[in-house]
Amino acid sequence: MRRARRPPRGCCSPATDRLARFLLRAGDVVIARRGELGRCSVVRDAQDGWVCGTGCFLLRPPEGLDPDYVAAYLSSAASRRWLEARSTGGMTMKTVSLKVLEELPITVPDLPSQRQVAGAMRALGEHEELLRGELALARKLREDVLTSALLAR
Repeated sequence: MRRARRPPRGCCSPATDRLARFLLRAGDVVIARRGELGRCSVVRDAQDGWVCGTGCFLLRPPEGLDPDYVAAYLSSAASRRWLEARSTGGMTMKTVSLKVLEELPITVPDLPSQRQVAGAMRALGEHEELLRGELALARKLREDVLTSALLAR
C-alpha cells in the first residue's frame, strides 16, 4: 500500500474518479489476493487515504460487522484452508479471485460477541509478537555467546 496523493483542488479526471474507489478508509479490511492467502489487516486512522494496491482486495464491512472480527475470521485456519482449496496457481504463488472471496462462508455472531472475539485475537497477536521478539533475542544471544567462545580460543 502506498500513501495516496490528494488531487489538487478543482482537479477532476476519469483517472482520479477511478482511483477514488481504491482509497482506504479507517475500518476497511485489506486482504491479500495472492501469496499467503488469508493474510489481512484492518486499516487504521494512520492509513486513511492510502491506496489499495493490485495485490489486495479492499473490503468495507457494513454497519454491524466489526472489521477486526472480519480480519480475525479471514486469517483463521479454517478460512485459509477454504481459500487455499479454491485458489488457482502453483505451489509457489496461490491466487484467489474476488468471486471465490465473495463465496467464503462467514459466521456472524452478534456485535458484542464479534468485539469480544476481535479483542481476544488482538491480545493474542500482541502476545505472539512479544514471544517472537524474545525468541529472536534468545537466538542472537546464543549466537553471540558461541561467537565469543570461539574467538576466545
